[in-house]
Amino acid sequence: MKKTAIVIAVIIIILVIIGVSSGSKKAATTDNGTIKVGVILPLTGPAAALGETSKKAVELALANLPESERKNIEIVYGDDQLDTKQTVSITQKLIDVDKVNAIVAWSSPTAVAASYIAEKNSVPMIGLGNSPEINADKKWVVRYMLGPNAQAVAIKTMLLDGKYKKIALMWNQSDGPKSVHDELVKILPAGGLTIVADESVSKADNDFKTSIAKFVLRSLML
Repeated sequence: MKKTAIVIAVIIIILVIIGVSSGSKKAATTDNGTIKVGVILPLTGPAAALGETSKKAVELALANLPESERKNIEIVYGDDQLDTKQTVSITQKLIDVDKVNAIVAWSSPTAVAASYIAEKNSVPMIGLGNSPEINADKKWVVRYMLGPNAQAVAIKTMLLDGKYKKIALMWNQSDGPKSVHDELVKILPAGGLTIVADESVSKADNDFKTSIAKFVLRSLML
């Protein structure tokens, strides 16, 4: 939680700097000097627990800023339920109606959908996700993430440190998780680890009983 808050605090500060120095079509601040940052999260729907955790991280990050900085920052939340169709409309609303000076988008699907609108409107944005599409060929959008290869290497190191040998993979079909999965498939066998099962779930799936049952059955057969 603390690390997440620090990351988001840094992102907010970076967005403020970008907005001030970039010559964006959008004003760097509002008329009263407030910097408005739109934060798109899944606050309801199947991913609500993750969205609420991230919202608390935003609030904790702001609480740790000096009062002189905190009083000039306003966060405007957009709830997209991790549904990219809603992401599009919410991003447009944040820019046209709420007049945000910058945007933070959580997850690869959300960040990809929001990135094109932010780019078109010259609004600084940071996307928290793995998908290279988030910032590909874009001037106003930054992708903030270790990247799929770095994450896969970290996972491999953790597994080797734990003396694990046989691994079952279960991954979400969204762009970000898929990119990490694809890297794991390459590097785990090279590290002496055996992938005994490899199952994917749809973006909307939140019931993993079938996949877990397959893993258990597969392990009993080995």
